[in-house]
Amino acid sequence: MKATDLLIGLLDETLGRGERHESVEEVCEALAHHEGDQSEYQRYIDKRKVKPLKTSGWEMETERYICWIFQHYDIRDIAILPRLNGLKYLP
Repeated sequence: MKATDLLIGLLDETLGRGERHESVEEVCEALAHHEGDQSEYQRYIDKRKVKPLKTSGWEMETERYICWIFQHYDIRDIAILPRLNGLKYLP
């Protein structure tokens, strides 16, 4: 798996990207290397058996980025969506 992260100041990962394992063999080798439980990834492994695909993705930790712009280092103060524990809501 290929991956890169952009780390900014005290905020840890702000941008990240990753390319997933393409074949069943690569997935199983990585799980063995990291001592992962193959049964927890069986659905993913089965998908790779049927149709091996090269996939990738990226993410931006928007709240961390906003903290960095404003030099504010308590991410709990920068909530894009309200954190309402125990309530179900859709954005």
